[in-house]
This record gives sequence, C-alpha cells and structure tokens, in this order.
Amino acid sequence: MPTRYNVPAELSPSTICTDAQMDTPDGRKEARKFAKSLFQEKFQSPPLDKSGRPSKDVLYMRKKLRF
Repeated sequence: MPTRYNVPAELSPSTICTDAQMDTPDGRKEARKFAKSLFQEKFQSPPLDKSGRPSKDVLYMRKKLRF
C-alpha cells in the first residue's frame, strides 16, 4: 500500500475519543460508535479535489485488491 497517503488531522485519536471515555465500558461503546460514524462519513462520501471529482486517494483505498 502506498505510504504517501496520510490520515487527515481531524481523524487523530485525541479528537475521536477522550481518556475519560476510555475509563468506562459505556464510554468505550460510545466512542466506538462515534468513530465508526466519523469514518463512514469521511470515506463513504470522499472529499472532492480541485476539479470537483472525488479524491483519488480515497478511491484507491476502496478498490478491490488483486492478487
């Protein structure tokens, strides 16, 4: 997999969940649901590039691997 693709800064672990959420089982479930919804939002509707088409980075991640 190419290493030149970076995860956006808004998807850093510190913004997805807090240390207080990780202390309780209910907090972990809540953080897991939030992270799932955030990733689905970001990768189901890929960001647009300058020409208005979906970004090639995200489209590459969604392609089926051929072995």
